[in-house]
Amino acid sequence: MQEMKGFDGIKAARPAVNLATPWSENPRESLVKVEMFQAGLPAPLQQVEISSVG
Repeated sequence: MQEMKGFDGIKAARPAVNLATPWSENPRESLVKVEMFQAGLPAPLQQVEISSVG
């Protein structure tokens, strides 16, 4: 993405590219992830497998 330096909107696009994952399944999930990023929180684990032991 360094080759895009100087293009209009690239500063806004960089965080969006860093937030993009194949695990977001709906728009609300994506919005919550953006809000977490803006609040300085770490990226959430998405679509994790939960299992019980025993």
